[in-house]
Amino acid sequence: MRCTFFTTPISRRYKDDALSEDYLFVAAPLYKADVAQKLLDRFNKDLFHISYSRVRRTPVDKAWPMKDLLPPIIDRSKEFITHLLALPWPDISADELQRWRDMQELRFVFRNLAQSISNIADAQIASLEIHVKGI
Repeated sequence: MRCTFFTTPISRRYKDDALSEDYLFVAAPLYKADVAQKLLDRFNKDLFHISYSRVRRTPVDKAWPMKDLLPPIIDRSKEFITHLLALPWPDISADELQRWRDMQELRFVFRNLAQSISNIADAQIASLEIHVKGI
């Protein structure tokens, strides 16, 4: 997992990737340097790539290191949501903004990803250009 949304500055954007800096939220590493590469390599090899190391894992080392992998992503996501909610979004409904506030709560973290889909993306590009970039 490259976590490019939170970690990549605009100057290093790949093609049309959406980045946190598009929303004035500074890119920053998610993990301390000493564990970052190990976690990211594991995530990439075991989830996104067909690799031999994946099939050689034992029951002991097959479990995902969730206590190391998820908390930084969750914390950074909550910071991002707080940042987004502090911006003026007159064209986003109160219900939609409440769904984003709900995502900051602990109970939300345990929801199924499929149940956590928000439609704010539909309007955010236009809103970003109008309200943040002044276009």
